[in-house]
Amino acid sequence: RRSSITREDKLFIELCHVKHYETNSMLAETFSTSPSNVFRILHETLRIVGPILYNHFVHLVHYDLMPKDIFPSAKFVLDTTFQPIWTPLGSFAERAMYFSGKHTAYGLKTQCLHVRNGIIIYCYSGVPSSVHYFSVVRQTSDILREYIFHEEDGRESTILADLGYVGMNSFLPTILPYKSRPGRQLRPTEIQ
Repeated sequence: RRSSITREDKLFIELCHVKHYETNSMLAETFSTSPSNVFRILHETLRIVGPILYNHFVHLVHYDLMPKDIFPSAKFVLDTTFQPIWTPLGSFAERAMYFSGKHTAYGLKTQCLHVRNGIIIYCYSGVPSSVHYFSVVRQTSDILREYIFHEEDGRESTILADLGYVGMNSFLPTILPYKSRPGRQLRPTEIQ
């Protein structure tokens, strides 16, 4: 028996899943099908569309530092982004792990390591938003170390990060910004 869901519908289901991060049950209810069918549609569509999108949007780019770069040893930038989601189902305690007090919304975090020209080389996604950035970087420190290690000369590149990662320099080579304290100016070495 042929499915009443067209190829366009399947792509639309995939896009809804990627944009809104809906569960299979919610998508099944929206598109009048079963959760198992939604699961099959998502994987089948991604298997077909994934290589086409990859070939169209992903290009090999050679990375060179700009000559006037002020941090020549820092070849990578690490940051975490917040993606809002609908209010999760479940008890208050189960929902609380997805609530971000900073953003006052429910969401997920994605930690991305990218080279200085913006090309992402590693992402760790789907982290509940109540988890602090520093906890995420501790969980992924071994993986991050593999990306920043240079086999040819045995040294590690430095990572630029924001103040959410204070303390990361104890286990990964990191350049963090300085923050002036009340009543105290930054020293000239801290400004540079």
